[in-house]
Amino acid sequence: MVKKGGGFILFPFILKKKGKNMTTKKMPTKTTKTKPIPKELVKIEDFEINEKTNLVEDSRIAQLTSEKDASDKKFAELQAQMNLLMQQMSMRGNVSTSQVAEEVEIGCRLFSGGVICNKTEDIMYSFGYSEIKEIPLVELKECFRNQINNYKDLFAKGCFYFLDESYYKEFKIREFLDLSEETIVDMLINKGVAVPYQSEMMVNGHRENIVYLTVLYVVADLYREGKLQSWDFNKKKSFETYYNKRIDDVASVVSVLKK
Repeated sequence: MVKKGGGFILFPFILKKKGKNMTTKKMPTKTTKTKPIPKELVKIEDFEINEKTNLVEDSRIAQLTSEKDASDKKFAELQAQMNLLMQQMSMRGNVSTSQVAEEVEIGCRLFSGGVICNKTEDIMYSFGYSEIKEIPLVELKECFRNQINNYKDLFAKGCFYFLDESYYKEFKIREFLDLSEETIVDMLINKGVAVPYQSEMMVNGHRENIVYLTVLYVVADLYREGKLQSWDFNKKKSFETYYNKRIDDVASVVSVLKK
């Protein structure tokens, strides 16, 4: 539209350039591209995965190490046992022929019976009350090395005894309670002792039951066999009062034990 004079002249709204119509140009479509994962993030994730893998491997290594240590410890224990057994076998092989052949007669005064054995219990002799057995000297010496059962102490207290008293010296037992028939009869009948070895029954102010009961059953056994017929009545009563038992009742128990 062009203004001329007092009016307007309208022209067609068509622009031409070099004989061609001019049209609106289309803008290209904008496409969105996916951003690549930052290299730093990838590295962190890889590190985390590797770290977890390493923890699993470390745990497995620790477990295998622990199992190996336990296996090594068990092997060492078995080796020590084997060495001890070989040493014992060697000791037995080195003893003289006379010691192997020599046998020692041993009696038991424990009212419930007793056992003489070595530490590994491959040598073992069981005794009933008043039973007598023969044990090879070499085996008896090995049993005396058993620290669990203090046989030296049991022989010293008269619970076990050697029929041949020379063996007390052989096993370095300097003092022992003589609970033999002759000694007990002499103490009760001839010497008028109310309770044999009463003072020896007390240790550090406490009564030692193993001696206390051994003396009781030895006396009851002699009474049962009629070897205390001249026992003074009052002394007998003193004995029964000390033990708070009738000697006839104890003698009946001994009869059962010796069947």
